[in-house]
Amino acid sequence: LHSFPTRRSSDLQNISEGGNDMKRRLLSLVMATGLLVSLITGCGKTEASSEKKVTIVFGDQVANVEESSKYLWDVAQEFMKKNPDITIEFQGSDHEDYISKLKMATQSDSLPDVFWIEPSMLSEFSENGYIYDLTEDAKVRGIMDRFQDGMLDVNMVDGKLYGLPSEVMLPCYYYNKEIFKKYNLEVPKTWDEFLEVCKVLSAEGVTPIAKGALSNWSVWNWQNIFVRYGFFNDIDDILNGEKSFNNDNFIHAYEKIKELSDAGAYAENVKTIDYYQAIEVFLAGNAAMLDSGNFACRDIENSEIANEVGCFSYPLIENGVTDEMTRIGTFNGPYAVSSKAASDEAKKEAIFKFFEFYYSEEGAQIVANTNMLPTSKFSGTVDAEKNPVFAQIVDLYNEEGWSNQFQPYGYMATNVADTWADSMWGVALGNYTPEEAAEKVEQEIRY
Repeated sequence: LHSFPTRRSSDLQNISEGGNDMKRRLLSLVMATGLLVSLITGCGKTEASSEKKVTIVFGDQVANVEESSKYLWDVAQEFMKKNPDITIEFQGSDHEDYISKLKMATQSDSLPDVFWIEPSMLSEFSENGYIYDLTEDAKVRGIMDRFQDGMLDVNMVDGKLYGLPSEVMLPCYYYNKEIFKKYNLEVPKTWDEFLEVCKVLSAEGVTPIAKGALSNWSVWNWQNIFVRYGFFNDIDDILNGEKSFNNDNFIHAYEKIKELSDAGAYAENVKTIDYYQAIEVFLAGNAAMLDSGNFACRDIENSEIANEVGCFSYPLIENGVTDEMTRIGTFNGPYAVSSKAASDEAKKEAIFKFFEFYYSEEGAQIVANTNMLPTSKFSGTVDAEKNPVFAQIVDLYNEEGWSNQFQPYGYMATNVADTWADSMWGVALGNYTPEEAAEKVEQEIRY
């Protein structure tokens, strides 16, 4: 998708300014993932789509949906209250296991009715008839008309829509304001300032950034470096063999990762902890920053240091390829519908009724109440006193000037994406040179 469009946050309406008014209002918050679905038809009671009870089996890429995808869980619970003849049954497992199960389920025709899927898998699943073409139903129900131009490109296969956005993905760094104040540090705006902050903290015996190598997929902000070095300019040509992953721009991106390690950004035990342990390190005040994203907001909000935490986007890289203010800031992956489920008219109607509610104003408010950014229009409220971290995340998303891109990790085949993540960690841990890392990914693509 050479022409994969971006959406600048200057096109979004900012939270209303209110000085000391601790109630911030999101005025028509239009996420870069697109404007999804109209409100549920009618203003009164919701009628069940069929007299018989319908069960929707919903697959998600987390082991505990209620805990880790609370936004989805809470919307589903409210939906079922309004639609007692429809039951949503969740099936979740950790990402790698989940993807393996999806692939095995295609062999036994046992895919969940609705399921989260990597965008890179949409082509294979659609070509083999595993998933349903949502295009016509989305048009008839007015869903297609409410997306921003181009924001569905990554969910399209040969011009047909096969997925709807799940959650907003906004990588960022959280920082401990008290630690920054203690060492007279300002929030870094540029790459050089970022490196200097890491060096000062490291010299003072403070871990600059909490991060865990045991979770190889926790590379969100490193991906931002590749976005700055033209990932989406070249990746299609790289995947079809016209260009190589082992190129100067991507080597420069790996060099930036190495610069962070050389600046002492990570603790000595980074090799032996995972992402969730890294969160605990940060929440305990044992690291100045956390490499994460909006998805960690709820954990931080519920911690004792919530009022001491701020956030910032990846610092600007002056010598990158794309606009300096380019970042990951769209959705994390789509929800697809199995062809088998869509062949059951009652089940299909129930599924689309859920989608209508999920992306409605009421659904968006429920999502926001879990400290997640809705993917659809939203004019509800965020209590900045009760949710100080989430209020900052919303402000961060709405900062003017940013050009938001899809997450590169989900754009490639799973094996290639995993090799890429491993290669980034390999450079960070000193196991690979930037050139060796780039060549490993190149070989995996050609394998």
